[in-house]
Amino acid sequence: MTPKHNAYRVFLNAIIVLGALLVTTGCNDQPTDLGKEFSSDTLNSYLITSDDTTLITNVTADWQPAFIGSAPAGGLYNRGFTYVGNHGGVNARSHMRFGIPLNDTLVSEDQVSISDATLRIYLRRYYWGDPSQGMHFSVRPIMQSWNRASTTIDTLNEMASQAPLYGEPIAVVSSPIEWSTSTFVPIDIPLESTDFLKEWFVLGATTATFEQIHGLALLSPEGQGDAILQLAAGVPGDSEVPPSELIVTYSIDGMDESTTQTLEAIQDGAYLTRPNSDVQQSLEGSLFAQGGIIGRSKMQFDVSMIPPLSSINKAELILTLNRNLLDFGYYIGDSTGSDIGQNQQYGVTTRTFLYEAADSSSYNSALFVDLLEQVGESDTYSADRLASLVELWVRGQENNGLILRVENEVSQLNRWVFYGPDAIEPTLRPVLRIHYTTRPR
Repeated sequence: MTPKHNAYRVFLNAIIVLGALLVTTGCNDQPTDLGKEFSSDTLNSYLITSDDTTLITNVTADWQPAFIGSAPAGGLYNRGFTYVGNHGGVNARSHMRFGIPLNDTLVSEDQVSISDATLRIYLRRYYWGDPSQGMHFSVRPIMQSWNRASTTIDTLNEMASQAPLYGEPIAVVSSPIEWSTSTFVPIDIPLESTDFLKEWFVLGATTATFEQIHGLALLSPEGQGDAILQLAAGVPGDSEVPPSELIVTYSIDGMDESTTQTLEAIQDGAYLTRPNSDVQQSLEGSLFAQGGIIGRSKMQFDVSMIPPLSSINKAELILTLNRNLLDFGYYIGDSTGSDIGQNQQYGVTTRTFLYEAADSSSYNSALFVDLLEQVGESDTYSADRLASLVELWVRGQENNGLILRVENEVSQLNRWVFYGPDAIEPTLRPVLRIHYTTRPR
Protein backbone atom coordinates (compact mmCIF):
# COMPACT_ATOMS: atom_id res chain seq x y z
CA MET A 1 0.00 0.00 0.00
CA THR A 2 1.36 3.40 -0.96
CA PRO A 3 2.10 6.10 1.64
CA LYS A 4 -0.79 8.05 0.15
CA HIS A 5 -3.21 5.21 0.93
CA ASN A 6 -1.85 4.87 4.50
CA ALA A 7 -2.40 8.56 5.18
CA TYR A 8 -5.96 8.29 3.86
CA ARG A 9 -6.67 5.27 6.12
CA VAL A 10 -5.37 7.14 9.23
CA PHE A 11 -7.55 10.13 8.39
CA LEU A 12 -10.61 7.89 7.91
CA ASN A 13 -10.05 6.13 11.25
CA ALA A 14 -9.80 9.50 13.02
CA ILE A 15 -13.15 10.54 11.55
CA ILE A 16 -14.76 7.30 12.75
CA VAL A 17 -13.43 7.73 16.30
CA LEU A 18 -14.57 11.35 16.44
CA GLY A 19 -18.02 10.35 15.25
CA ALA A 20 -18.25 7.65 17.88
CA LEU A 21 -17.37 10.16 20.60
CA LEU A 22 -20.09 12.55 19.40
CA VAL A 23 -22.64 9.74 19.41
CA THR A 24 -21.76 8.60 22.93
CA THR A 25 -21.52 11.99 24.62
CA GLY A 26 -23.74 14.33 22.64
CA CYS A 27 -23.25 18.10 22.61
CA ASN A 28 -23.64 18.73 26.35
CA ASP A 29 -21.35 16.08 27.82
CA GLN A 30 -24.45 13.97 28.49
CA PRO A 31 -24.98 10.46 27.06
CA THR A 32 -27.42 10.01 24.23
CA ASP A 33 -29.67 6.95 24.15
CA LEU A 34 -27.57 5.46 21.38
CA GLY A 35 -24.36 6.35 23.17
CA LYS A 36 -25.39 4.43 26.27
CA GLU A 37 -25.59 1.27 24.18
CA PHE A 38 -22.06 1.65 22.85
CA SER A 39 -20.03 2.89 25.80
CA SER A 40 -19.62 1.55 29.34
CA ASP A 41 -17.83 4.72 30.44
CA THR A 42 -20.80 7.07 30.12
CA LEU A 43 -22.94 8.59 32.91
CA ASN A 44 -25.17 6.21 34.82
CA SER A 45 -27.99 7.23 37.17
CA TYR A 46 -28.85 5.35 40.36
CA LEU A 47 -31.34 5.51 43.21
CA ILE A 48 -30.35 4.38 46.68
CA THR A 49 -32.69 4.48 49.67
CA SER A 50 -32.53 3.65 53.35
CA ASP A 51 -35.00 0.85 52.55
CA ASP A 52 -32.22 -0.89 50.61
CA THR A 53 -29.19 -0.15 52.75
CA THR A 54 -28.22 1.59 56.00
CA LEU A 55 -28.03 5.28 55.17
CA ILE A 56 -29.38 6.56 58.51
CA THR A 57 -26.88 5.18 61.01
CA ASN A 58 -27.83 6.88 64.27
CA VAL A 59 -30.54 9.01 65.88
CA THR A 60 -29.88 10.81 69.17
CA ALA A 61 -31.44 13.72 71.07
CA ASP A 62 -30.66 16.21 73.80
CA TRP A 63 -32.33 18.89 75.90
CA GLN A 64 -30.56 22.22 76.32
CA PRO A 65 -30.59 24.10 79.67
CA ALA A 66 -33.51 26.41 79.09
CA PHE A 67 -33.64 30.11 79.90
CA ILE A 68 -35.99 32.69 78.46
CA GLY A 69 -36.10 36.26 79.60
CA SER A 70 -36.30 39.93 78.84
CA ALA A 71 -33.49 42.45 79.04
CA PRO A 72 -32.84 46.07 78.05
CA ALA A 73 -33.62 47.07 74.48
CA GLY A 74 -31.29 45.39 72.01
CA GLY A 75 -30.43 42.61 74.44
CA LEU A 76 -30.31 39.00 73.33
CA TYR A 77 -33.02 37.95 75.77
CA ASN A 78 -35.53 40.69 75.03
CA ARG A 79 -38.45 38.31 74.55
CA GLY A 80 -41.53 39.80 76.20
CA PHE A 81 -42.79 36.72 78.02
CA THR A 82 -42.09 34.13 80.71
CA TYR A 83 -43.71 30.86 81.81
CA VAL A 84 -45.08 29.16 84.92
CA GLY A 85 -46.76 25.78 85.48
CA ASN A 86 -46.47 22.05 84.75
CA HIS A 87 -47.16 19.99 81.67
CA GLY A 88 -45.63 17.25 79.56
CA GLY A 89 -43.15 16.33 82.29
CA VAL A 90 -41.82 19.91 82.30
CA ASN A 91 -41.85 22.40 85.18
CA ALA A 92 -41.60 26.14 84.48
CA ARG A 93 -40.84 28.99 86.87
CA SER A 94 -40.52 32.76 86.45
CA HIS A 95 -38.21 35.33 88.01
CA MET A 96 -38.85 39.06 88.07
CA ARG A 97 -36.79 41.92 89.47
CA PHE A 98 -38.45 45.28 90.17
CA GLY A 99 -37.31 48.86 90.08
CA ILE A 100 -37.27 50.31 93.62
CA PRO A 101 -37.44 54.07 94.26
CA LEU A 102 -34.15 55.41 95.62
CA ASN A 103 -34.46 57.15 98.99
CA ASP A 104 -31.10 57.94 100.58
CA THR A 105 -32.78 58.93 103.87
CA LEU A 106 -33.65 55.33 104.71
CA VAL A 107 -31.23 53.54 107.01
CA SER A 108 -33.54 51.18 108.90
CA GLU A 109 -36.54 48.98 108.10
CA ASP A 110 -38.26 50.54 111.12
CA GLN A 111 -38.64 53.73 109.10
CA VAL A 112 -40.91 52.00 106.56
CA SER A 113 -44.51 50.91 107.05
CA ILE A 114 -46.19 48.76 104.34
CA SER A 115 -49.97 48.68 104.55
CA ASP A 116 -50.73 46.75 101.33
CA ALA A 117 -48.95 45.05 98.46
CA THR A 118 -50.37 43.33 95.36
CA LEU A 119 -48.52 41.55 92.59
CA ARG A 120 -50.16 41.99 89.20
CA ILE A 121 -49.15 39.64 86.41
CA TYR A 122 -50.54 39.46 82.89
CA LEU A 123 -51.45 36.20 81.19
CA ARG A 124 -50.86 35.99 77.48
CA ARG A 125 -53.42 33.98 75.54
CA TYR A 126 -51.08 31.03 74.88
CA TYR A 127 -50.91 27.85 76.90
CA TRP A 128 -49.32 24.42 76.66
CA GLY A 129 -51.46 21.69 78.20
CA ASP A 130 -54.94 21.92 79.72
CA PRO A 131 -55.50 25.08 81.80
CA SER A 132 -59.04 24.03 82.73
CA GLN A 133 -57.54 22.75 86.00
CA GLY A 134 -56.63 26.34 86.86
CA MET A 135 -53.47 28.06 88.11
CA HIS A 136 -51.24 26.53 90.75
CA PHE A 137 -48.18 28.44 91.92
CA SER A 138 -46.71 30.34 94.85
CA VAL A 139 -44.96 33.70 95.05
CA ARG A 140 -41.63 33.69 96.88
CA PRO A 141 -38.80 36.17 97.41
CA ILE A 142 -35.58 35.24 95.62
CA MET A 143 -32.69 34.93 98.08
CA GLN A 144 -29.70 34.72 95.72
CA SER A 145 -28.44 36.72 92.76
CA TRP A 146 -29.46 35.56 89.29
CA ASN A 147 -28.27 36.82 85.94
CA ARG A 148 -30.73 37.23 83.12
CA ALA A 149 -28.07 36.42 80.51
CA SER A 150 -26.36 33.38 81.98
CA THR A 151 -28.48 31.72 84.68
CA THR A 152 -30.05 28.42 83.58
CA ILE A 153 -32.14 25.78 85.30
CA ASP A 154 -28.89 23.89 85.93
CA THR A 155 -27.18 26.81 87.64
CA LEU A 156 -30.31 27.47 89.71
CA ASN A 157 -30.28 23.88 90.94
CA GLU A 158 -26.61 24.21 91.82
CA MET A 159 -27.28 27.46 93.71
CA ALA A 160 -30.14 25.82 95.63
CA SER A 161 -27.87 22.96 96.69
CA GLN A 162 -25.50 25.41 98.41
CA ALA A 163 -27.92 27.83 100.12
CA PRO A 164 -31.67 28.59 100.17
CA LEU A 165 -32.64 30.00 96.81
CA TYR A 166 -36.18 31.12 97.70
CA GLY A 167 -37.86 32.40 100.84
CA GLU A 168 -41.15 31.22 102.31
CA PRO A 169 -44.31 31.73 100.20
CA ILE A 170 -45.81 35.20 100.49
CA ALA A 171 -48.84 34.21 98.37
CA VAL A 172 -50.32 30.98 97.06
CA VAL A 173 -52.48 30.89 93.93
CA SER A 174 -54.75 27.92 93.32
CA SER A 175 -57.79 29.01 91.39
CA PRO A 176 -59.55 28.82 88.01
CA ILE A 177 -58.44 31.15 85.26
CA GLU A 178 -60.97 33.82 84.45
CA TRP A 179 -60.12 34.50 80.83
CA SER A 180 -61.30 37.69 79.18
CA THR A 181 -61.24 38.99 75.66
CA SER A 182 -58.23 41.17 76.46
CA THR A 183 -54.94 40.44 74.76
CA PHE A 184 -53.30 40.38 78.19
CA VAL A 185 -55.38 39.07 81.10
CA PRO A 186 -54.47 40.79 84.42
CA ILE A 187 -54.23 38.61 87.54
CA ASP A 188 -54.01 40.43 90.90
CA ILE A 189 -52.33 38.49 93.72
CA PRO A 190 -52.52 40.03 97.23
CA LEU A 191 -49.29 39.39 99.15
CA GLU A 192 -49.78 38.00 102.63
CA SER A 193 -46.39 39.12 103.92
CA THR A 194 -44.69 42.42 103.13
CA ASP A 195 -41.61 42.35 105.38
CA PHE A 196 -39.38 41.68 102.37
CA LEU A 197 -40.48 45.02 100.90
CA LYS A 198 -39.14 46.91 103.91
CA GLU A 199 -35.75 45.34 103.26
CA TRP A 200 -35.98 46.24 99.58
CA PHE A 201 -36.73 49.87 100.34
CA VAL A 202 -33.65 50.11 102.56
CA LEU A 203 -31.46 48.28 100.05
CA GLY A 204 -32.77 50.58 97.35
CA ALA A 205 -31.65 53.63 99.31
CA THR A 206 -28.17 53.49 97.74
CA THR A 207 -26.84 52.15 94.46
CA ALA A 208 -24.24 50.18 96.41
CA THR A 209 -26.85 47.78 97.77
CA PHE A 210 -29.43 47.95 94.96
CA GLU A 211 -28.13 44.74 93.31
CA GLN A 212 -29.02 42.82 96.47
CA ILE A 213 -32.71 43.18 95.56
CA HIS A 214 -33.19 39.84 93.83
CA GLY A 215 -36.92 40.06 93.14
CA LEU A 216 -39.78 37.55 93.23
CA ALA A 217 -40.27 34.07 91.80
CA LEU A 218 -43.39 32.25 90.68
CA LEU A 219 -42.98 28.56 91.51
CA SER A 220 -45.40 25.84 90.50
CA PRO A 221 -45.29 22.62 92.58
CA GLU A 222 -44.52 19.66 90.37
CA GLY A 223 -47.55 17.48 89.85
CA GLN A 224 -50.12 20.24 90.36
CA GLY A 225 -52.13 21.45 87.39
CA ASP A 226 -51.61 20.40 83.81
CA ALA A 227 -50.70 23.55 81.92
CA ILE A 228 -47.77 25.87 81.45
CA LEU A 229 -49.05 29.42 81.11
CA GLN A 230 -47.32 32.20 79.24
CA LEU A 231 -46.98 35.52 81.09
CA ALA A 232 -46.26 38.93 79.63
CA ALA A 233 -42.90 40.49 80.40
CA GLY A 234 -42.37 44.14 79.57
CA VAL A 235 -40.13 45.03 76.65
CA PRO A 236 -38.38 48.42 76.80
CA GLY A 237 -39.70 50.62 74.02
CA ASP A 238 -42.81 48.48 73.49
CA SER A 239 -45.75 49.98 75.36
CA GLU A 240 -48.14 47.28 74.13
CA VAL A 241 -46.63 44.52 76.29
CA PRO A 242 -47.31 45.23 79.98
CA PRO A 243 -44.66 44.37 82.57
CA SER A 244 -45.47 42.60 85.82
CA GLU A 245 -46.26 45.16 88.53
CA LEU A 246 -45.91 45.38 92.28
CA ILE A 247 -48.51 47.82 93.65
CA VAL A 248 -47.37 48.97 97.09
CA THR A 249 -49.09 51.26 99.59
CA TYR A 250 -46.53 52.49 102.13
CA SER A 251 -45.41 55.33 104.32
CA ILE A 252 -42.01 56.47 105.53
CA ASP A 253 -41.26 58.26 108.77
CA GLY A 254 -41.80 61.96 108.25
CA MET A 255 -44.47 61.53 105.55
CA ASP A 256 -47.84 63.11 106.30
CA GLU A 257 -49.77 60.26 104.67
CA SER A 258 -49.20 56.98 102.92
CA THR A 259 -48.69 56.73 99.19
CA THR A 260 -49.35 54.06 96.60
CA GLN A 261 -46.70 53.36 94.03
CA THR A 262 -46.56 50.88 91.15
CA LEU A 263 -43.17 49.24 90.75
CA GLU A 264 -42.57 47.69 87.35
CA ALA A 265 -40.53 44.58 86.65
CA ILE A 266 -37.33 45.61 84.89
CA GLN A 267 -35.82 42.16 84.41
CA ASP A 268 -37.56 38.85 83.79
CA GLY A 269 -36.49 35.28 83.30
CA ALA A 270 -38.22 31.94 82.75
CA TYR A 271 -36.57 28.63 83.59
CA LEU A 272 -37.85 25.29 82.35
CA THR A 273 -36.73 21.85 83.40
CA ARG A 274 -35.97 19.03 81.04
CA PRO A 275 -38.89 16.57 80.75
CA ASN A 276 -39.06 13.98 83.51
CA SER A 277 -37.69 10.48 83.03
CA ASP A 278 -41.06 9.00 82.02
CA VAL A 279 -41.45 11.45 79.15
CA GLN A 280 -37.84 11.07 78.05
CA GLN A 281 -38.27 7.31 78.00
CA SER A 282 -41.43 7.60 75.89
CA LEU A 283 -39.50 9.68 73.35
CA GLU A 284 -36.49 7.40 73.21
CA GLY A 285 -35.70 6.39 69.64
CA SER A 286 -37.98 9.09 68.17
CA LEU A 287 -36.99 12.15 66.22
CA PHE A 288 -38.33 15.18 68.08
CA ALA A 289 -37.86 18.91 68.41
CA GLN A 290 -39.32 21.28 70.99
CA GLY A 291 -39.26 24.97 71.80
CA GLY A 292 -38.88 26.55 75.23
CA ILE A 293 -36.94 23.63 76.64
CA ILE A 294 -35.00 23.52 73.38
CA GLY A 295 -35.07 19.83 72.51
CA ARG A 296 -33.18 18.81 69.39
CA SER A 297 -32.58 15.54 67.55
CA LYS A 298 -29.59 14.60 65.47
CA MET A 299 -29.53 12.23 62.50
CA GLN A 300 -26.25 10.79 61.26
CA PHE A 301 -25.77 9.24 57.83
CA ASP A 302 -23.44 6.90 55.98
CA VAL A 303 -23.02 7.73 52.27
CA SER A 304 -19.71 5.92 51.80
CA MET A 305 -21.26 3.45 49.33
CA ILE A 306 -21.70 6.27 46.78
CA PRO A 307 -18.63 6.64 44.48
CA PRO A 308 -16.56 9.72 45.46
CA LEU A 309 -16.92 11.58 42.13
CA SER A 310 -20.67 11.08 41.85
CA SER A 311 -23.03 13.93 41.18
CA ILE A 312 -25.99 14.05 43.58
CA ASN A 313 -29.07 14.95 41.55
CA LYS A 314 -31.57 14.84 44.42
CA ALA A 315 -31.57 13.86 48.08
CA GLU A 316 -34.82 13.67 50.02
CA LEU A 317 -35.53 12.93 53.69
CA ILE A 318 -39.04 11.71 54.53
CA LEU A 319 -40.37 11.62 58.11
CA THR A 320 -43.73 10.47 59.50
CA LEU A 321 -45.44 12.36 62.31
CA ASN A 322 -46.18 10.43 65.51
CA ARG A 323 -49.50 11.89 66.63
CA ASN A 324 -49.49 9.79 69.77
CA LEU A 325 -46.55 11.76 71.18
CA LEU A 326 -46.64 15.23 69.57
CA ASP A 327 -47.87 18.00 71.88
CA PHE A 328 -48.74 21.48 70.60
CA GLY A 329 -49.68 24.57 72.57
CA TYR A 330 -52.74 26.66 71.78
CA TYR A 331 -53.79 30.25 71.52
CA ILE A 332 -57.17 31.16 72.94
CA GLY A 333 -59.14 33.13 70.39
CA ASP A 334 -61.35 36.13 70.99
CA SER A 335 -63.34 34.42 73.72
CA THR A 336 -63.43 34.00 77.46
CA GLY A 337 -61.72 30.64 77.33
CA SER A 338 -64.72 28.37 76.75
CA ASP A 339 -62.91 26.85 73.77
CA ILE A 340 -60.06 25.41 75.88
CA GLY A 341 -59.28 21.85 74.82
CA GLN A 342 -62.05 21.89 72.20
CA ASN A 343 -61.49 24.48 69.53
CA GLN A 344 -58.45 23.30 67.60
CA GLN A 345 -58.40 26.16 65.11
CA TYR A 346 -56.09 28.04 67.41
CA GLY A 347 -53.57 25.20 67.52
CA VAL A 348 -50.02 26.41 67.09
CA THR A 349 -48.28 24.55 64.28
CA THR A 350 -44.85 26.10 63.91
CA ARG A 351 -42.56 24.54 61.33
CA THR A 352 -39.57 22.26 61.75
CA PHE A 353 -36.18 22.91 60.17
CA LEU A 354 -33.10 20.88 59.32
CA TYR A 355 -29.70 22.36 60.08
CA GLU A 356 -26.25 21.00 59.41
CA ALA A 357 -24.70 19.91 62.70
CA ALA A 358 -21.82 22.16 63.73
CA ASP A 359 -19.75 19.21 64.94
CA SER A 360 -20.12 15.51 65.60
CA SER A 361 -20.28 15.69 69.39
CA SER A 362 -22.79 18.47 70.13
CA TYR A 363 -26.30 19.52 69.17
CA ASN A 364 -25.28 22.97 68.01
CA SER A 365 -26.46 23.80 64.52
CA ALA A 366 -24.48 25.52 61.80
CA LEU A 367 -26.01 26.32 58.41
CA PHE A 368 -29.71 26.08 57.59
CA VAL A 369 -30.31 23.23 55.16
CA ASP A 370 -34.02 22.77 54.51
CA LEU A 371 -37.58 23.02 55.81
CA LEU A 372 -39.69 19.94 56.49
CA GLU A 373 -42.91 20.42 54.55
CA GLN A 374 -46.13 18.48 54.93
CA VAL A 375 -47.02 16.26 51.98
CA GLY A 376 -50.63 17.16 51.21
CA GLU A 377 -52.76 16.58 54.32
CA SER A 378 -50.93 13.42 55.37
CA ASP A 379 -48.69 12.80 58.37
CA THR A 380 -45.69 12.64 56.03
CA TYR A 381 -43.15 15.47 55.96
CA SER A 382 -40.44 15.87 53.36
CA ALA A 383 -37.21 17.83 52.92
CA ASP A 384 -35.98 17.49 49.33
CA ARG A 385 -33.23 20.08 49.02
CA LEU A 386 -30.39 18.11 50.59
CA ALA A 387 -28.47 17.30 47.38
CA SER A 388 -25.72 19.91 47.74
CA LEU A 389 -24.90 18.89 51.30
CA VAL A 390 -24.91 15.15 50.52
CA GLU A 391 -22.60 15.77 47.55
CA LEU A 392 -20.16 17.58 49.81
CA TRP A 393 -20.21 14.59 52.15
CA VAL A 394 -19.58 12.23 49.24
CA ARG A 395 -16.61 14.34 48.16
CA GLY A 396 -14.99 14.23 51.56
CA GLN A 397 -16.38 17.13 53.62
CA GLU A 398 -16.82 16.23 57.29
CA ASN A 399 -20.20 14.57 57.78
CA ASN A 400 -21.65 15.63 61.15
CA GLY A 401 -25.25 14.83 60.29
CA LEU A 402 -28.40 16.95 60.51
CA ILE A 403 -30.09 18.66 63.45
CA LEU A 404 -33.89 18.74 63.71
CA ARG A 405 -35.11 22.01 65.27
CA VAL A 406 -38.42 23.81 65.62
CA GLU A 407 -38.83 27.10 63.84
CA ASN A 408 -39.36 29.02 67.08
CA GLU A 409 -37.31 27.69 69.98
CA VAL A 410 -38.31 30.42 72.42
CA SER A 411 -41.83 31.81 72.35
CA GLN A 412 -43.71 28.51 71.99
CA LEU A 413 -43.39 25.11 73.68
CA ASN A 414 -44.62 22.94 70.81
CA ARG A 415 -43.21 19.41 70.79
CA TRP A 416 -42.87 17.81 67.34
CA VAL A 417 -42.32 14.03 67.31
CA PHE A 418 -41.55 11.85 64.27
CA TYR A 419 -41.08 8.08 64.16
CA GLY A 420 -37.48 6.90 64.39
CA PRO A 421 -35.56 4.12 62.57
CA ASP A 422 -36.67 1.54 65.15
CA ALA A 423 -40.41 2.05 64.64
CA ILE A 424 -42.21 -1.31 64.70
CA GLU A 425 -44.08 -0.53 61.48
CA PRO A 426 -41.45 -0.26 58.68
CA THR A 427 -43.53 2.18 56.62
CA LEU A 428 -43.35 4.74 59.46
CA ARG A 429 -39.56 4.80 59.67
CA PRO A 430 -37.49 7.72 58.29
CA VAL A 431 -36.50 7.30 54.65
CA LEU A 432 -33.55 8.90 52.88
CA ARG A 433 -33.61 8.71 49.07
CA ILE A 434 -30.57 9.71 47.05
CA HIS A 435 -30.54 9.99 43.24
CA TYR A 436 -27.00 10.15 41.96
CA THR A 437 -25.03 9.90 38.73
CA THR A 438 -21.60 8.35 38.29
CA ARG A 439 -18.99 10.18 36.25
CA PRO A 440 -17.34 8.57 33.20
CA ARG A 441 -14.22 6.60 34.09
